[in-house]
Amino acid sequence: MADCSEQKNPLQRSGLSQPERDLPALATDYPRVDERRYSDWIAFAAGFSRYLKFYESSTGKDAGTWETFFTRDVSALLGNVAVQDVEAYRVESKQRMDFLRAHANSGDREGLQHNFSQMVAGALSLAQSLDQVYLALPADQAFRGVLAKFIKAKLGPAFRRLLSYYNASLDPDPLKTLYLNVDASPWKVFGRKLPEVPDLFSIPLGFSSLWWEGTVLSLETAGKNAPCSDPAPGFSNGSTTRPTISFSRPPSTLSRRASRAW
Repeated sequence: MADCSEQKNPLQRSGLSQPERDLPALATDYPRVDERRYSDWIAFAAGFSRYLKFYESSTGKDAGTWETFFTRDVSALLGNVAVQDVEAYRVESKQRMDFLRAHANSGDREGLQHNFSQMVAGALSLAQSLDQVYLALPADQAFRGVLAKFIKAKLGPAFRRLLSYYNASLDPDPLKTLYLNVDASPWKVFGRKLPEVPDLFSIPLGFSSLWWEGTVLSLETAGKNAPCSDPAPGFSNGSTTRPTISFSRPPSTLSRRASRAW
């Protein structure tokens, strides 16, 4: 029979004290007067800077606000990204997706319109916020390269697919369109209220070329030639290509007037 006298229990403990299990909340230094991080202060300063006037030191003329400084400063840009509440964004997105997927809501057209509109506007607003960070970072900044790769591999294809869903949801008949204005939504992305989708494209392209790789770089023709292997559920027009992205303004929630060309 084997001698087991030398085999000892690997858990060596007396059982009399367990200091490693003390709750962090019981520590004397756990509660702090101000629990904001350094990145929180950077983000606060960046937001506050838009209210501070900047004057030319030589002439004393009003030259805008200090916001320009913070939109170009690497620390401010990265700090603003670091303080974003990813979990809150995930919860907000999930709530709207769950509403859209629930069969019990199939008869609630207004609820489906609001949740679909906010889902599209929220995702595109997040995409543009990340794009603005990418464009503002110096070319040699490591995070810029990481963000570029992520946009090309993951976000870009999803972005173009989402645009096809948005375009297919529009209809000249206000009773048939699924996208409505989102100006009344309390949801904020990167500290900003949800913009209307057409407003995100109010400047040429609206997004850097990273988001359009694999398709044509034109708002008028984007979506015409790019393949769409799986059309949006309920929006299929029998075609194998994405619908043309026309970026029309939807009817408002109150007036429900027909969409007009943007």
